[in-house]
Amino acid sequence: MANKSLKTRKGLLGDMENSISVVNPIQRETLGIAKVRMGRGKIVIERIHNSTSRQVTFSKRRKGLLKKAKELAILCDAEVGVIIFSSTGRLHEFSNTSMKSVIDRYNKSKEEHNHLNSALEVKLKPSPPFAEAAVDVAVEPKPMLPSQTLAISPD
Repeated sequence: MANKSLKTRKGLLGDMENSISVVNPIQRETLGIAKVRMGRGKIVIERIHNSTSRQVTFSKRRKGLLKKAKELAILCDAEVGVIIFSSTGRLHEFSNTSMKSVIDRYNKSKEEHNHLNSALEVKLKPSPPFAEAAVDVAVEPKPMLPSQTLAISPD
C-alpha cells in the first residue's frame, strides 16, 4: 500500500472496501480501523422468519447432517440412523444398516436402561430403620405429673 493512500482516512477506507488490504497494527490503531477477521460470523440460533431462507437453510443443514452421519458410520464403524421430518412433514432419513434394525436396537437399549434405573432406585431408596414400627404405634399425649410441671408463683 502506498504512503499516498495512508494520508487520508477516507482514501484508505475506500481502498479497503474495494479490496482486501493488509494494514499493520500501528496503522489500524492510528486510523481507528477494527481488526478484520477471516471466517464466518456467529449467527443467532432462533427460528428464521423468512420462509425461503428457512427452506434453503433446512436443505443445506440437512445435507450436512446426513453427510456427517455417513462419515461417522464409515470412519468409526458405528451403526447410525438419522430421521428428519421437515416443517411440511416430509421424511428424510439415513441409515448405514436397516433403519428398522437401528430403531429396534435403540428401543431394546432404552428398555434395558429404564429397567436398570428402576432397579437401582429401589436399592438406593433410603428407608429409616424402624419406619414400619413407627407407623403402627399411635402417639397420644400423656398427662403430665405434678412433679414434671413447673410451678410458677405469682409475685
